[in-house]
Amino acid sequence: MNRWIMTRGWMFAAAGVTAAAAAPETAITVYSDDYAAVREVRSLHLDRGLNEDVLTGDLPRGVETGSVLLSPLEPERFEVHGMVFRPAARNGNDLLPHFVGEQLEFEQRFSEGVRTVKGRLVRAGAEGEPVVETDNRYRFGLPGTPLFPPAPSDGLLRPAMRWTLHAAKSGAAEAELAYLTRGMSWSALYRFESAEDSERGDFSGWVLVRNQTGSRFEDAQVRLLAGEVHRSADRETRGRRTERVGFSLARAAAAAPKVEERSVDEYHLYRIDTPLTLEEDTERRVPWIRAASVGAKRRYVYEGPGAGHRYYVHNNESFGTEAPEQVGVVREILNEESNGLGIPLPTGRVQFYRRDAGDAAPVLVGENTIPHIPQGETMRLYTGRAFDLVGERKRTGFDLDSRARRLDETYVITLRNRKETPVTIRIREHLVRWPDAEILSASHEHRRPEDRLLLFDVSVKPDEEKTVTYTVRYTW
Repeated sequence: MNRWIMTRGWMFAAAGVTAAAAAPETAITVYSDDYAAVREVRSLHLDRGLNEDVLTGDLPRGVETGSVLLSPLEPERFEVHGMVFRPAARNGNDLLPHFVGEQLEFEQRFSEGVRTVKGRLVRAGAEGEPVVETDNRYRFGLPGTPLFPPAPSDGLLRPAMRWTLHAAKSGAAEAELAYLTRGMSWSALYRFESAEDSERGDFSGWVLVRNQTGSRFEDAQVRLLAGEVHRSADRETRGRRTERVGFSLARAAAAAPKVEERSVDEYHLYRIDTPLTLEEDTERRVPWIRAASVGAKRRYVYEGPGAGHRYYVHNNESFGTEAPEQVGVVREILNEESNGLGIPLPTGRVQFYRRDAGDAAPVLVGENTIPHIPQGETMRLYTGRAFDLVGERKRTGFDLDSRARRLDETYVITLRNRKETPVTIRIREHLVRWPDAEILSASHEHRRPEDRLLLFDVSVKPDEEKTVTYTVRYTW
């Protein structure tokens, strides 16, 4: 049986693994909409009693300060009495307050060159214009561009927290630092590749983890949550440098990290079984699913106007008279075990490739995105337009009787097949003028899966032309 390659919890049990693994130093749960929940283990050195100004630095630039929590790994090792957040310095003005009372060099540029002068920074920050002492005299404003010494060990270019802690005893203490941060997200990328004359092919998928937090996370246990978690805070968008970690499909099952899926509350959680190092401002690509002989049915669709129309228009004569000529191509993949899949598929891009018999290189023939696809559901993706199929749509009747509160409308749809093989084209007509719609006559068999949708499946031979007509009556 064709099965997807993916680590599941019962596989661990079958292997006889019973002992719980040690908790990782860093664990990250990444959400799809630009934020992550981070848990880190930090080592602190505390004196017995009250400890002021205990620093936890090197935080991501997008840390949400209201979410930060510090707690001892050993119960009752210390108590938290307070915390002060120090944001990262964004420019020279932010750095100045940290050097009040110290001697700085200032760079002055002239037409004849550059020179430096020294001065003691007397005042900076919210108190007003900076004050610098040079040659035993005070001056308002900086005498030039300040040149700062190397940052101290606690750093000033990243956010930090300064804690007030009360310790039960002196010595080292292990603490858990948990917080939410913006700037991290993930998505899925899928690839379906088949031979030119086949609707079955290889289906593979990767997860893409993007780290734009400004921090590096080493050997982190990464989990990916699929679903829409409601949050009130706005997300920020930043650019990134992309790093794609490639792999060979032939070696993926043996060498690549595996992904374990399970349900959590109303969501699905995907756990990568191998610790990952997420470099700053990069994208990490991890393979997680592969299946052979997956069916992807190709359907030709001629779509009438009105798709997604939200309002009823019962007496506007010009509405709905557009005449698209192109026939679209839609691919349908059933997410069931009988089709080689059968797992919840998170939102992402799906790319379709064809292998030409006369050329070894696969050809990209379509791409689109999918929402979250639960097990047992069908993904439907528009992948492009059929070059050799043509459709025409014309309204031939419009009979509005306002007193009787009714409207009769007749359409003629013509389909032409210029391919060398027969095809079936699905016509989708949207009955959006009014909720009460009745089909008075139709030239072909039809069905209405929804009140506002009319479907015809029309078989068209090579070089054949087929005409479909129907009349609909709206009443209100």
